Order: sequence, then C-alpha cells, then structure tokens
Amino acid sequence: MGAKFPKFGKKSIGPLPFTEIELDAMEDYTFFTRRDILRIHKRFEQLSPALVMREKDGIVSHEKQVPLADIVAMPEFKDNPFRHRMGGIFAEDRVGGMTFQEFLEMFSIFSRNAPRDIKARYAFKIYDFDGDGFIGESDLKELLRCLTRGELSDGETEYICNQVFDEMHMDLDELMAYSDFERIISRAPDFLNTFCIRI
Repeated sequence: MGAKFPKFGKKSIGPLPFTEIELDAMEDYTFFTRRDILRIHKRFEQLSPALVMREKDGIVSHEKQVPLADIVAMPEFKDNPFRHRMGGIFAEDRVGGMTFQEFLEMFSIFSRNAPRDIKARYAFKIYDFDGDGFIGESDLKELLRCLTRGELSDGETEYICNQVFDEMHMDLDELMAYSDFERIISRAPDFLNTFCIRI
C-alpha cells in the first residue's frame, strides 16, 4: 500500500501514488510543493483514467503516458497558440504521449514561481520551430502565424519580421541566438506574467 499523507483541513488525500523519496525529488526539481504535486498528479490521472490508473502489474500512473492530444485539449491550453509545440518540447517521444514527470516539469516551468531565465530558455525552444538552436526568419514567420492564427498577409508578416530584425540590428538572413532572444525578453516586463499557465 502507498504511504499516507497528512490530512489537510478536513479532507484526507489518501494513499500516495509516490514514495516519500520520489516526492522529495519532485519538490527539489520543480517549483511546486508536495500538495501542488499531488494535485497536479490527480489532474494528470483525470486526463485519461483508463491509461494512467494504478494497475495490478505494479506500474503506477506516473510511469504511464497520457496522449499529447488529451494534454493539449486541456482547458488551460484552450487559447494558447503554442499548445502543440509545448507538448512536443516536454514530451520525450515528441509525438505520442507524456509521462507524469514530463507533465509536472512542463507545468513547473510555466508556474509563477519559475525564474525568468528558465522561462526564457523554454520560450526559446518553443519559438525555435525548426530545432536548429536559432530563431531565423522561418521561425519568426511561424511564430507570427501561430500568434495571429494565420490572419496576416505575407506582406504584413514580412514587414513585422523586418521590424524585429531591424530592432535587433540584424539582417533577415541572420539567425537569432539565445543570447539575442534573452536581450529581447529582458525588455518585456510582462514576459513572466504571460509565460504562465495555472493548473
């Protein structure tokens, strides 16, 4: 049987799906408390109960995967134009599913408690659509397409790309490195608030 977690108020959480050592490790590598972790785990189980509930074979739900389609369909992602990219960045297999550890890491990075430098690093990965380690013209065009849901004309997209690269004193054929991206983010006071997802 799982370990018992102390009661919070009048409700008991019940048996834990993790050992104390696992919970300690999750607290150490995320920006969440134990209570947050258990609440997020419950949410993970609710996404696809038939796939992640404890089985008689001993495999517990944090070792199983929830399909990415179920994750990006969560209400928390409803209006996020990057929901498919985010799922792909955090899921190790990139297409099939996400384990609880990956799910927890994703929401930890998008939590209000995550520091700017970690958020910026993951934002860069999300905006680097071709995965080459730089943001170039094609990445910026795809970024604009996502943000505007394809409502900009080619001319408008080209104009905005030129403006962004002009602001950075770069030509369109140059590539934006992470350090360039970090400089842009440092001038965006709302970045920390907008790069958050509450679960």
